[in-house]
Amino acid sequence: MAITVLGGEPATRAMAVVAIARARRTMPKLGRGDRDIIVVTADSRGYDPASSLPGTGLIVMTDRPSVVQAAAALLMGADAYLPIDLNPSRAASALDRVMRGQTHIEPETAEALRTLMMLAGGLQSDFRAQEIRLLLDLRSRGWGWGEAADSVGIDASDARASLEDLLLRVRLADSRTSLL
Repeated sequence: MAITVLGGEPATRAMAVVAIARARRTMPKLGRGDRDIIVVTADSRGYDPASSLPGTGLIVMTDRPSVVQAAAALLMGADAYLPIDLNPSRAASALDRVMRGQTHIEPETAEALRTLMMLAGGLQSDFRAQEIRLLLDLRSRGWGWGEAADSVGIDASDARASLEDLLLRVRLADSRTSLL
């Protein structure tokens, strides 16, 4: 089992390496699994999740957490989205879940994603927004996209498309307000 940290800015990558090292010291049994993990910092450009070997876990870490980044990380297939300054024991727990093939979303991140969906209620039908909120809730509990979507009764690709559409609308609104 190996944990590889990739990143854009050297300082951000170094902070991610330190965070992973602290998490590993917190949980000595960590790393005894067979699943390799790739940790990508959110400022990385051009990382393609498809370039990883099948079965490799993907964690996105950031020094500036945002709900848009979190949604983008989930859409690209990340198993976890973590702030770099996360408490080492919580980071160790997240690493352990990802090593076991589960998803980890911090409760605050899941809540922020659900809030984003509620705020965007006018962008989608109430029923679709409710389905996506339930899907995000299941994802925050460690369910994979497919099993969560099946449980909610929606197509996983439709759910991803809804989130991508929402992200596009949020980015467009953000770019318009930043021009003011």
